[in-house]
Amino acid sequence: MEILSNCPVCNSIEYSPFLVCTDNTVSRETFDIVQCVSCGFKFTNPRPEENKTGKYYKSEEYVSHSNTKKGFVNSVYQIVRKYTLLKKLQLISGYYKTGKILDIGSGTGEFLKLFKDANWKTLGIEPSPDARKMAIENYNLDIKEEAEIKKLEPESFDVITMWHVLEHVPKLNERIEDLKRLIKPNG
Repeated sequence: MEILSNCPVCNSIEYSPFLVCTDNTVSRETFDIVQCVSCGFKFTNPRPEENKTGKYYKSEEYVSHSNTKKGFVNSVYQIVRKYTLLKKLQLISGYYKTGKILDIGSGTGEFLKLFKDANWKTLGIEPSPDARKMAIENYNLDIKEEAEIKKLEPESFDVITMWHVLEHVPKLNERIEDLKRLIKPNG
């Protein structure tokens, strides 16, 4: 485990215990959530080392990476996801009818497929090899590994999305800088 001595947002060295929670889906491990005294940001500390986080998402139960329809909860998830995907398309279409979109944390690709079908140029970033493979094979999407984000052309995207992803990013300020570099001036 990696112990953080500073807040990932404001760099303060003062934080206090917030809550203790258990991962009941995959690892069954218990994690401490702390709160920064200066900015109020809550974060896992200690947290899994960056090169070991993949194992916390490797489960048939983690539907964002497995796309399973097994069981009642996952069936309901699939129905709700269809609805929320359409709402996301409507939200973004209020700003851009078409363009170039980058989705970070693409999972199995359903969000980007919707945009590809709506004539958007799409690109995804997905750290999970299994989820990335599913997105590529099922929908013929262009999905790259996490490290590829540094190689992308500056100011090349009209829209950048991260749905349920930002809370999983280990180097938060660095990722924000990536986003600022990649978005077009009016994006």
